[in-house]
Amino acid sequence: MIARLAGTLVSIGKDSVVVEVGGIGFRVFVPQSLLHDQNAIGQEVVLFTHLHVRENELTLYGCETEEELD
Repeated sequence: MIARLAGTLVSIGKDSVVVEVGGIGFRVFVPQSLLHDQNAIGQEVVLFTHLHVRENELTLYGCETEEELD
């Protein structure tokens, strides 16, 4: 399980962000409130995450706090 990511924000999409951790870019689906800060690209971020596993897909969801994630 991926419970938390700490890394560099490399891009912001319409419903997700990409966080680079150790040379690997993780696409994380996040709330709209995290998508509006274009100035955050290149900054360090910490996201608490939930990995949703389906038969043909792995989806990573993230929030700034554990409370938001619950």
